[in-house]
Amino acid sequence: MWAVFNGGTLCLGITSDAVEQLNVQTIGLLLRDLSRLTHGSQSLAITLSPQEVPVATFGGNVVVPDPENEGQYLLQDPLMTLQIPDLWLDFHAFVEGRWVRVFSLNADVEVPLGIAFDPGNGIIPVLGDLSQAIRNVEVANGEVMRDNPQALANLLPVLLGPLLPQLAGLVRAALPGVVLDYTDRYCSSC
Repeated sequence: MWAVFNGGTLCLGITSDAVEQLNVQTIGLLLRDLSRLTHGSQSLAITLSPQEVPVATFGGNVVVPDPENEGQYLLQDPLMTLQIPDLWLDFHAFVEGRWVRVFSLNADVEVPLGIAFDPGNGIIPVLGDLSQAIRNVEVANGEVMRDNPQALANLLPVLLGPLLPQLAGLVRAALPGVVLDYTDRYCSSC
């Protein structure tokens, strides 16, 4: 995991070009001051910057078919649980012709991952329950915003939903030939 951390593999940027829901209108529902600050600009970006080496814990990879959703799987015991302590998420808006950091969130992230196989022996990545994936959220660098800092801290779990399909897309790109369909907390072959 040191090489992943030291090489900057987890230093990612996600923009409204990649995720349509990441825009001033969506985020502005929780942070009303954002529209005033951006003068109507719709572009937003999030950069991820881990500050500590991630930890991977390996388990039994117990994946079972979901009895309620044919072709989907439930993760009972992850193959790997990826912990990213002290992850900074910087939120940027396009203001006055340049990108400006409007606030930052710091959190501890834990993602349970597993794999299943389709009838053709293709790999199906399975994400576990992500309801507690983000913990210890703190706000920083929000001085340009008039909104309550606690609203900023509550924003991260709300944003997780629209960003998960993007995460699924990144996993699919990393595993050529694998089809990943993310719905709620289930992954399935399309």
